[in-house]
Amino acid sequence: MKSCSTNFLRTILWGTLLLVWAVYPVWGAVVIDRIVAVVNREIITQSDLDLAAISDGRTRLEEGQVISDEDSSFYQKKILGLMIEEKLILQEARRKGIGVSASELDFALSDIERQNKLPDRASLKSAVAQENIAWDRYVNDLENRLIAMKLINLEVESNMVLNDAEVQAYYQDHPERFKLSNRIRLRQILFRVSEASTAAQVEDIRLKAEEVLAEAKKNTAFIGLVQRYSDGPEKREEGDLGFFNKGDLADIIDQVVFNLREGEISPIVRTPMGFHIFKVEKRQEGRLRPFDRARPEIEEIIISEKREHLRRKWLDALWERSFVEIK
Repeated sequence: MKSCSTNFLRTILWGTLLLVWAVYPVWGAVVIDRIVAVVNREIITQSDLDLAAISDGRTRLEEGQVISDEDSSFYQKKILGLMIEEKLILQEARRKGIGVSASELDFALSDIERQNKLPDRASLKSAVAQENIAWDRYVNDLENRLIAMKLINLEVESNMVLNDAEVQAYYQDHPERFKLSNRIRLRQILFRVSEASTAAQVEDIRLKAEEVLAEAKKNTAFIGLVQRYSDGPEKREEGDLGFFNKGDLADIIDQVVFNLREGEISPIVRTPMGFHIFKVEKRQEGRLRPFDRARPEIEEIIISEKREHLRRKWLDALWERSFVEIK
């Protein structure tokens, strides 16, 4: 059995917008707010929701995405749902006594500095200030993120178990995901042309390549021709270039060699390197990637699916045992 639990600092909140409504300050005169949701004993106001929508909308606009007026109502409902879940998560963390130590908070800040290539804490504070975010608020929001990550790690990550039977079953049930493309093994005779070669010299080399191709077509041993005529470094390997998938080679070569049968010899192919004669030594039709090579990808897929299922199940249970009223 294999545990899927990970370090809480590496766990993410899978789409939640932690505390975004607290990121941007409220401008203008104080107005009487209306309550849009009650989450146990905490409230979410219209201004909270508006600020969250502005914050997320600003990010989307920076990515070139625009939220239309007709989508605005649906979009705000979606954000309100996320905000409610965020409150439920933090309330549950408080109920379980989950907190963050000063050393954990400092480690997280140092990690942010490293990821953003900032030399020290003063540089991070300066970057935060440029976003019009108060440092105390930034640290408080980060602390809440870490608390939420700890809780989700406790409730979700630690309950995920992966076994061999699941991995084997996924491999057998999804063969199309692990099918390798057709590939061929090539040998080559290369007649190299240098940049300094004159037109007459290039023509002489081409004519020599034509003569050797004619010999190859008469069933003269290809490896013997490689050893006698090839200018390529693979001559030491009897012209063996190894296996290639379609698309691995230059288009002009790809289009020729992948239309050849096993054992067939190509016409002369001209490239900037010179003149090439290829032989398809072996063709391997698409086959399944070996299980051992596919296993890491399968485990990642199953873990991701289990994580989302358990997270949603846990959040649904949290909703059910809480008082949530949407006005």
